[in-house]
Amino acid sequence: MSTTNQINDTERNQSTTTDLAEADSRKCTHWTRDNGRQFITDPNGDVVNIARLTAYAEYGDAIYDAHAHHELPLRLIDAPDFLAVLSETEHGRFHGADPEPVMVDGIPRLRPGGEDE
Repeated sequence: MSTTNQINDTERNQSTTTDLAEADSRKCTHWTRDNGRQFITDPNGDVVNIARLTAYAEYGDAIYDAHAHHELPLRLIDAPDFLAVLSETEHGRFHGADPEPVMVDGIPRLRPGGEDE
């Protein structure tokens, strides 16, 4: 008899049952692109960007149809304080304008609209 675990996938709106013994033998892999962006590949082969995963944990469903925007000019820091949720259109328009960073508490941040909380 195997032990099973019910897993709910909220993004795909479906539920699956996984044999825990089988799940224990499979692993997620963490990897980094040449440009420094970090990703995780799950045992099913699905790939998620760490920034997007962090934004989902911070903002929930708001990220579902949106982009995770890095507010630091060095777009490799995926901490929640440096991520914002923007629509694809807003994100493209923002970066297309080649914005200058705004100093916030001594940290240069790429803020849409130049907000400085």
